[in-house]
Amino acid sequence: MVDANTKSLWASKTVWFNLLSALLEVFQLVTQYQLLPPGVTTVAVNIINIILRMITTQAVTVRMP
Repeated sequence: MVDANTKSLWASKTVWFNLLSALLEVFQLVTQYQLLPPGVTTVAVNIINIILRMITTQAVTVRMP
């Protein structure tokens, strides 16, 4: 049974942000094209994750089929 105060993993802004930031890192690694200086992406991701966690009001649930 799923609690009414939970949401799907795919409805989470934090999850989507982390997936996009991971894709950015992979893109930079594969292409050797640095959109941002080394370390800037890591610091920015950490700060944005903290902000997203502060504004989070619902838990995330992984639903099994």
